[in-house]
Amino acid sequence: MVFDNKLRYFVDEPNCASISDLNSGAVRPFAQTDVINTILSGVDPLLDNTYLENFGALFDKYNQLILDAIGDSNPLLTKQIKSLETQKLIAEYSQMNKQIRRENYINPLMNAVSHLSKKDLAEMAESLIYLTYLKRRITNAEESVGGPVDVAIISKGDGFIWIKRKHYFKPELNQFFFNNYFKI
Repeated sequence: MVFDNKLRYFVDEPNCASISDLNSGAVRPFAQTDVINTILSGVDPLLDNTYLENFGALFDKYNQLILDAIGDSNPLLTKQIKSLETQKLIAEYSQMNKQIRRENYINPLMNAVSHLSKKDLAEMAESLIYLTYLKRRITNAEESVGGPVDVAIISKGDGFIWIKRKHYFKPELNQFFFNNYFKI
């Protein structure tokens, strides 16, 4: 859509969860998503990709072993084995694993999230950020997450509410600010 001579659009992400009658809870990580996605899916996404790549390589090696065993004795069978589309089998294997993760990890967690109180949701969000910080700290990864965390809840009924908020100054040294700010 064009408005004010500028193209306006949005990206409709297929994995973007929306809350509805059929889906009453979701967790949407932003920025550094690896740790949160690991918790949500039950497996580290990079490790999952490595498993899939290794499975594909092993499959190719297995086919080559069969071809080596056949040798030149059966050219028709050799041709048929070479024409097998292993990528379809690897994709099917990946889908089977995704289904297992969905049934055993993702759905139970989302079901639990949909029933948490606002306070528990805020604690969960803060904990997920802390876990990301902790992983960065104990591994050799760059520590790009850390320090005090601001936590807010946005709900249909209450709107935007701060649950936990750091100040850019020490409150005990600036009591006059609070005296003036909260004056009735």
